[in-house]
Amino acid sequence: MKDYENVIMEIVSGKESEVFLYYLKGFKKDYFVFGDGKWVVIIGEDAIMETSFPIDGDYFEYLSNKKGYEYLGKIKEVLR
Repeated sequence: MKDYENVIMEIVSGKESEVFLYYLKGFKKDYFVFGDGKWVVIIGEDAIMETSFPIDGDYFEYLSNKKGYEYLGKIKEVLR
């Protein structure tokens, strides 16, 4: 469990991690998705972590715009 928590913390705090906004019509809230190319962490706009998991397959295909993800930039860019 500690390893899992460490992966999550590294992704959501790593300046090189990527940030996406996830929204779909009909969903009650939007989500922020943090990724490192291997894992994603999904956090609701209410700051509650929904899930995290390793991506099985193509990272960028999974997080594509056509699936409802909007790329915002790397954490270091978003925080500017």
